[in-house]
Amino acid sequence: AMQYNGWRRSGSKILVVLPSEKPFQYYKADREKWIKKVKTTLKKHTDREIIFREKASRGVRTNETIYDALDNDIYALVTYNSIATVEAIQYGIPAFGLAPTAADPVCSNDLTQIENPVMPDEDIIYKWLSSIAYSQFSLDEIVTGQAWKMVLENAERPTFNY
Repeated sequence: AMQYNGWRRSGSKILVVLPSEKPFQYYKADREKWIKKVKTTLKKHTDREIIFREKASRGVRTNETIYDALDNDIYALVTYNSIATVEAIQYGIPAFGLAPTAADPVCSNDLTQIENPVMPDEDIIYKWLSSIAYSQFSLDEIVTGQAWKMVLENAERPTFNY
């Protein structure tokens, strides 16, 4: 199990995780134009090295994980809409999601602010990560009824506004 260990305050590179064509089709956007716009905007607002990472096949991603990439002196992650935003923030690296993602409450979406990314307090990150975790259940938790029990227990708790 992974845990949040706070924000990393270093890194000399920006990691741009390039999504497949599918989300661009969904949002009726052009992937190549998006890549050019990201590159142009980043170069205007930072001198950091920009690394582009194509989405590899699942087999390759299992051997060369996003965490391996994030350990390569990464200051911030940029993507269109990817689970990588969640993974980066959970790993302590600020993220920029430029289409809707599960990380929207705790990430940036304005690349002009690349040198001043959103980094919410640990309490907010913990509550956000808990919210995501309590939305994911194993097959065993569903079959045994444990998932439904947790849903009912959590329905009684006050909601958290970001």
